[in-house]
Amino acid sequence: ATCSFLAATPRSACATSSSVSTSRFSATFDPVSNEVVIGSKGKAIATLKAQPVASGILYRSGGYVLRGKGDRVTFSRPDAAPLPCRAS
Repeated sequence: ATCSFLAATPRSACATSSSVSTSRFSATFDPVSNEVVIGSKGKAIATLKAQPVASGILYRSGGYVLRGKGDRVTFSRPDAAPLPCRAS
């Protein structure tokens, strides 16, 4: 599955699709609390805390991980394989 990720905005979206199903995720970044809220269908799935990295971004909590560098982002859930995304 692949997705597109709209970067550099307070509210971003990550849409995934495969031959079997289509899913949409949103990411709302809060620079004050250093957190990102991952949501789907208008409901929060997880709130991830920023982690220190030498370069790029890394947020994680409870088995959920959002990481990226440049125009590439990967979102992982505890029950699924990581989803590669491309910022646009």
